[in-house]
Amino acid sequence: MISNVHALLKKRSYVFTPIKLNLALHVVGQRSDGYHLLESLVCFSFSGDCLTYASFESDHFIVTGPFANRIASDTENLVVRARDFMRKKFPNSAQPSFLRLVKTLPIASGIGGDQVMLRVYYMCCAGNGSLIVLIKSWLK
Repeated sequence: MISNVHALLKKRSYVFTPIKLNLALHVVGQRSDGYHLLESLVCFSFSGDCLTYASFESDHFIVTGPFANRIASDTENLVVRARDFMRKKFPNSAQPSFLRLVKTLPIASGIGGDQVMLRVYYMCCAGNGSLIVLIKSWLK
């Protein structure tokens, strides 16, 4: 385990990703690239996953919580994929990081905050200037 984890966590960013419930979801069209146009009405709860981010001398990713044993902790995990993608996309500003995901929501249940985690990790690593360009390049 990391020896100075307590000192590290004093300089962290902490993100709560709440349950997102779709109250209504309508397909209203289709774009030229095949993706559907959606209208949605959502609400958020007080339960959810938590992501802790801190700059560190090397990359570390730890998963805890009741659903930790059901989630990948390698390159297949969305948090790790986002970290690696940001590093390639923004090599001058993305730095090694300590990431801790507390997984309290069931895996692949449709109620998670994956999009929120991706956006927050992006803001931690690269700022908030070109999120649309980033998402388009991720989807390619």
